[in-house]
Amino acid sequence: MRASKTPKAGTLILLGGGERVEVAGRDGDLFHLHSLDTGDTGFADLMVRYGHVPLPPYIRRPDEASDLERYQTVYGRHEGAVAAPTAGLHFDASMLARVAGQDVRIIYLTLHVGVGTFQPVRVERLEEHVMHCEWLEAGGL
Repeated sequence: MRASKTPKAGTLILLGGGERVEVAGRDGDLFHLHSLDTGDTGFADLMVRYGHVPLPPYIRRPDEASDLERYQTVYGRHEGAVAAPTAGLHFDASMLARVAGQDVRIIYLTLHVGVGTFQPVRVERLEEHVMHCEWLEAGGL
């Protein structure tokens, strides 16, 4: 979100459809938001309606509707990630089929890439850089 002044905990944000979101707190550069009208279960719907596709920092243009597919892997199945794991964007369906035909066992992972992906490293010592949590699940092992 962008604002002329940094919103403090308790600040109400009115969205275009009249929904209200409250700033619950802050963690560094990131804000914790809570939907007052939909509950936490409907917050994802608000993000779909009002959010934007986060593009890699080297792409210097606003997101477009086509980015919803362009920045999704062909094997993506579950919603919840902040962004696509870009290392997998070069795979396509025919490549996966060729690999499967080589007597290679394919195991699908769900990786919900975290917002820390977009945070720059601002420390001299890499060990001091704080990463945000990401969620991972392996299936078919």
